[in-house]
Amino acid sequence: MDSYFNEIKHQQCFNRVNIKRKNYEEESQVLKKIRTTYTTTTTTNTITNTTTNSSKCLFNDLFSVELMVKIFGMCDPFSTALILVCKHWYSVLINNQLSLWRDLSVTIFEKKPATFTPKSDSIVSFFKMGYGKSLHNFSISSTFSNKNNNNNNNNNNKNTNNNNNNNDNNNNNNTLVTPTFNNYTRRNSRELFLNLNNQKNNNNNNNNNTTTNNSMFENTQHCNIVKFTKEISGHLSNCFNLKSLELILPLTNEEMYKIATNCKYIKQLSFNTLLINDKGLKKSFSVMKNLDSLALIASGHANLEFIKRLDKPWTPMSTISPHSLNSIATLLPNLKSLKFSLLPNIGNHKELSTTDIILRQPNDNDNNNNNNLNNVNNNENSIINNINNINNNNNNNNNNNNNNNNNNNNINNNNNNINNNINNIININNENNINNINNINNVNENNVNNNINNIENINNNNININIDININNNNNNNNEEIMQEQEVQEEIMEIENNNINQELNNEMEIELQQNQQQQQEQQQPQLEDIMQIEEISKIRPKIFNPFTSLLKLKELKELELMNCNVPNELLVRCALNDESKIERLVLYRNSLLTELKFSCNTLKYLSLSCLPMLQSIEINCCSLLELSLEGCESLQSTTIWCPSLTALSIESCTGTLVIDCASKLKSLSLFECRDIDEKSLNKIVDRLPNLREFYVYLERVENLRISSNTLGKLDIEAWSGIRSCVLDCPNLKEFKASESSIDTLYLKANHINSIELDFCDSLRTVLVDLLSCQTFSFTQNHPTSSNFNVDLNSLHLDDPNYNISEKDDETSGGGSEDCFLSPTSLFLQSQLFIKNCTILSGNIVGRLGSNSVDALSVELKSLSTFSYDIIKIHRLNTYREAKTSSGSIRFVPIGYKQQPTQPNFK
Repeated sequence: MDSYFNEIKHQQCFNRVNIKRKNYEEESQVLKKIRTTYTTTTTTNTITNTTTNSSKCLFNDLFSVELMVKIFGMCDPFSTALILVCKHWYSVLINNQLSLWRDLSVTIFEKKPATFTPKSDSIVSFFKMGYGKSLHNFSISSTFSNKNNNNNNNNNNKNTNNNNNNNDNNNNNNTLVTPTFNNYTRRNSRELFLNLNNQKNNNNNNNNNTTTNNSMFENTQHCNIVKFTKEISGHLSNCFNLKSLELILPLTNEEMYKIATNCKYIKQLSFNTLLINDKGLKKSFSVMKNLDSLALIASGHANLEFIKRLDKPWTPMSTISPHSLNSIATLLPNLKSLKFSLLPNIGNHKELSTTDIILRQPNDNDNNNNNNLNNVNNNENSIINNINNINNNNNNNNNNNNNNNNNNNNINNNNNNINNNINNIININNENNINNINNINNVNENNVNNNINNIENINNNNININIDININNNNNNNNEEIMQEQEVQEEIMEIENNNINQELNNEMEIELQQNQQQQQEQQQPQLEDIMQIEEISKIRPKIFNPFTSLLKLKELKELELMNCNVPNELLVRCALNDESKIERLVLYRNSLLTELKFSCNTLKYLSLSCLPMLQSIEINCCSLLELSLEGCESLQSTTIWCPSLTALSIESCTGTLVIDCASKLKSLSLFECRDIDEKSLNKIVDRLPNLREFYVYLERVENLRISSNTLGKLDIEAWSGIRSCVLDCPNLKEFKASESSIDTLYLKANHINSIELDFCDSLRTVLVDLLSCQTFSFTQNHPTSSNFNVDLNSLHLDDPNYNISEKDDETSGGGSEDCFLSPTSLFLQSQLFIKNCTILSGNIVGRLGSNSVDALSVELKSLSTFSYDIIKIHRLNTYREAKTSSGSIRFVPIGYKQQPTQPNFK
């Protein structure tokens, strides 16, 4: 076994030597070319001036412009003297309008006063020397912004081993970026213990880290951040070849417009909008036509410092509003990525609320604006109601007029019939007078009755017409009397009909005049109301729906909205439908979003954070790959149907959780979800057949039991409510339970890389069965009794019927203090090997069984209570407990003079 490990070590060393040798050979070849070109150029210049052209040709044949840029990119632009040696190279690059260093990154430390890396004077001199004329990428970021960006990413909150990536530099530049650390909010800082086994390596690493940190901080410098920003903005306006610009420091309207007019090739732009209003933003974007990615950041580093130095008091009108989206959509319709951030309320903003500056509170203005908007709504509704009433009145008047006209026509017809009858009476022969007269009288009576009915109808329509008709028909046998009576009747009827017609005509004329006047009077306010409605309709979209401008951005693929109150329907129309091209959507602080139900096939990443009014989520998306929910404390139900989902993170959310059709889910994170209990958690885990990584912290779950063939990583660090954990995971590679309240652990796996049980003070029973293990770490810092000793010979550990918990209960006596001081039972079995094993606890009993242990670190008090085979251990390190000045416990390495006696287990 030892020979096997030695062969592996020799092979690794041999591979490292080969890699270093290859790198050295490549560097030596480059240096040879540099020396040859330098010697040829210097010798030809000293011999004669006629050979300068040939040397330049030789130089151009050996090195291209791209190769020179790569060579200069590997050097530090603030300390290298290569430019003084190779002046000809510099002239070639300047003539080709290329920069020696195309990328430059500046980092601001979160301190007061501000410190820069590199030094601010070096940055300013870099631009003054003309090196930045052809700069392609420039960024000013801060440690504060880097932390925020890390918290926004889903994976950065869980993976704590990604810090090494922050120190990697690009091959084409020499940027100096400070390392950032991923802070886990629920984990307390730990006291690290020293290990004699790796003491030399740790010392060497610490020395290297201190030297690098010293060189880094030597390159920092305090400066006036406002003056520096003003000077840098002037130099950036002369960088005509800029393609990417990121500024965490706020610019003014004039500074931004000057950069926009001169730097026309910028494709990626990110800047602070604290001092830029809507008009200034529109003016700057009117000359920028090549933007693909835009990020507007409201809260940034040192905003307070800029506000203090303003000539005029800062107000919310000094920065952008949601109306800027209209300018962005109209001037930049081909934008592919947009991050739009607004300032939160003054009371919620950390930097502005802690200031002593008296700012104009926006609450009064907001209330006035809301009242004005409500008044506009009420006026509009009242105007619409008035118009409807007017239309109804007009219809009623028209109906009345039609009825009157019909009645008048009936009266006229009846009068004509009476006249005709009278004429017929005159022409009747004397022989048939009696019969004809009777018939005529009957007809006349009917006509008269019809006239009376018509007159009564007119009276019902508010027309005061009184008609008295008295007809006396006396049937006489004499023709003369009949003729006289008919003549008298004819005269009477003519007079009455004339009077009635005159009265009716007069009344109709009066009514028509009145109706015309009323219509004219009603039409004037109606026209005025229609004009008001048209004006309101023009103003209304600008007041109520500023986010409708997002519909114009047809090519948008990434959208982030922070502190933007977008309603449900508009959000679905803009981004969450099948017609949209958006693949990444981030929503942060939206107080209008109450329900989110959508179905689309283009979205791949969705993040919802700090949505206090969101009550239900129903997602049906076949293309969604990552989903993150955080701070949705009003949620009642969450239903997810995403077949392609691979990563899901839910933190500080309430309500029930249903995950259907998520067979491809590999990473699951559940933190502080108070409505998820053990039963619901088991249902969720059982429906995920391909789960690889599981991060969990749930208050209502005390017992965690997982049996999975695919689970490779389990993280329950700082879980304060868990009591027992039973794991049967053959492919588990990493298990973390440090600083948790776990009491009992049973773990069965095959080949595991690391098991971390540091500072688990409540842990009393540990049973681990493995094939092999790379790192096992178990530490406890609870106090132990000095006279507390356990006679392992009296404990029948080989007896299968023996129960340690019963023995502990008998010795403890039931007291809380004695229970706390009860020993921890640890049984670790590895069939093949354990590379590094650390067991630091002065109150432990148990056994370690393995064919080979490379390094074992134990506490001095446990040498007589913990059993292991000393022959199979290659390196043994002992420690003792020691308290620091702050009261915390550390483990200090010590040596021993003689071999410790091991307990004899039979």
